[in-house]
Amino acid sequence: MGRVAVAGASSGVGKVIADALATEIKHEYILLSRNPSAKPKTVQVDYSDIDALAATLDKYQVDTVISALSLATDEAGQNQANLIEAAKRASSTKRFIPSEYGSRWNPETWAIAKDGRHRDVPPMPTYQGKVKAIRALEDSSLEFTALYNSFFMDYLGVPHIPTDMPYAPNVFIDLDHKFAAIPGDGTASFVATHTRDVGRFVVALLDMKKWERFYTVHGSRQSMLEAVKLAEELTGSKFTVVHDSLEKLEKGVITLTPTALKMYEGNDQAIGLLTQQLSLFGRWLAQGRMDMDISLNSLNSEFSDIEPLTWLNTIETSLKK
Repeated sequence: MGRVAVAGASSGVGKVIADALATEIKHEYILLSRNPSAKPKTVQVDYSDIDALAATLDKYQVDTVISALSLATDEAGQNQANLIEAAKRASSTKRFIPSEYGSRWNPETWAIAKDGRHRDVPPMPTYQGKVKAIRALEDSSLEFTALYNSFFMDYLGVPHIPTDMPYAPNVFIDLDHKFAAIPGDGTASFVATHTRDVGRFVVALLDMKKWERFYTVHGSRQSMLEAVKLAEELTGSKFTVVHDSLEKLEKGVITLTPTALKMYEGNDQAIGLLTQQLSLFGRWLAQGRMDMDISLNSLNSEFSDIEPLTWLNTIETSLKK
């Protein structure tokens, strides 16, 4: 069994994948990093040098590359594209998991425009980078799979549940202040999964002899109204509920929770950025785009010994503090 290389392991999803590998102690692995680090198993790389990347993969006999690189900029998306090209060139590398870890999308509906970007894809580098990666993997001989978990439970449960996300404001449901800001009418179902469970499922994938093109994982699936109702029942408190209409969300306006406003008190720039990003995700949630068929290629079913954190667990944890 060859080594595993994790790219983007310093924080966020990459860190929880690295932590899961360390806990499981079954697979040899290295952590690819752009910067020098004293952290064990870390190997410094230059993502702009494809030949050097390929040489590193071969030097450490890397069989599987797991990318958890941030795709927040065009440059970051290119880093992942270069890593895929390096994996194609490396004689030791056979498998690749791209940096997805979000809502499931259908690449067949996202055509490439004449300028090389992709029509019908949100005009954000993250999503352009995701499509670019899948296209590159489809054109390679690498075996690959994408993992879809939809929304991160971390954002609903902070500060009551742990998170390694570098940017984790509380959104939509504020358990501390018994407050909910619901996008739309709240009837659309959505899936939420904690990042640490994503890490455990990614590591479990390594033991599978053959991969499907994608897998789904989930912690909970419910509508916003159902999530608030459960919170009210378990806490014994009536929540203040605000609904943000689709029209409001389309204008880039959304209600932030008291916990989020307190977190960024005095930082208008951070509040503005959060409002901009959250209005987009809120619109998707209201339209049902944060939902998915959790029975389709389900790793929850494949690895029933992994018990993911649920929304009910999250509420119960908040009551213990």
